[in-house]
Amino acid sequence: MENSLVSIAMATYNGERFLREQIDSLAKQTYTNLEIIIYDDCSTDDTWPILEEYARTDSRIQIFQNKKNLGTVKNFETAISKCKGAFIALSDQDDIWLSQKIEICMQHMLQTTAIHPGIPVLVHTDLCLIDETGKTLASSMWKEQKNFPHLYRYPEQVAVHNFVTGCTLLMNRESLAVSLPFPSEVVMHDWWIALNVIKKGFIVSVDIPTILYRQHGSNQIGFQKTGNTFFIQKLFQISQTIGNNQKVWHMLKALNFPINILKLIYYKIVFNIFK
Repeated sequence: MENSLVSIAMATYNGERFLREQIDSLAKQTYTNLEIIIYDDCSTDDTWPILEEYARTDSRIQIFQNKKNLGTVKNFETAISKCKGAFIALSDQDDIWLSQKIEICMQHMLQTTAIHPGIPVLVHTDLCLIDETGKTLASSMWKEQKNFPHLYRYPEQVAVHNFVTGCTLLMNRESLAVSLPFPSEVVMHDWWIALNVIKKGFIVSVDIPTILYRQHGSNQIGFQKTGNTFFIQKLFQISQTIGNNQKVWHMLKALNFPINILKLIYYKIVFNIFK
């Protein structure tokens, strides 16, 4: 198990600007028994030629292109489904992984699965925030958000706040068994995986930044600072906030999660005021 194959599932779409830096950082991991599965979601820029170039020079890289645009969630599901590794990591197209990212996550994964074999385990880490040029914005996203995932141990907490950033996670195949396929109600793939894993297994939070998490104008999600100011902004966007919570509620219903929309909004208010 110590040198098990780790699959990295990457989803790309019009990512030419930062793609080379990201793939280079994956290829330079100190943990070397890797396969890198990349699914492109019908990019119209030079993403695909860049991927072809890397696939020619590194046998660990396998590239595929969807016949039609699937969107982020389904594209990740397709990439994950292609992975053969005993453990699977997820990668965005615009960050930079620190060289020991997989090694650090694997150490915690193996420690946990040795104690709790045969159950879903997900390991995730802190992130360092950088801007478009690579300049550091914050050395710890968790501290910047006043977010301390090691305190979250119950499904109800994950239901109101997804503290697992997908590009940092490493999961075992038991996690895939409880998470796939993604239903149409999934808001974001990492949130869905975290909810399924915490119901039946363990989420391990590692207080070490392993990724330079790039913030730029085209981020799919990106960094959001929570707290009182964030909560007040949401109140002024009440229609959008209610709509977003309805989507979350439908996702929780697909998971047979015992919560209703009013209780969900209440927990979110409490979380943002008192976190």
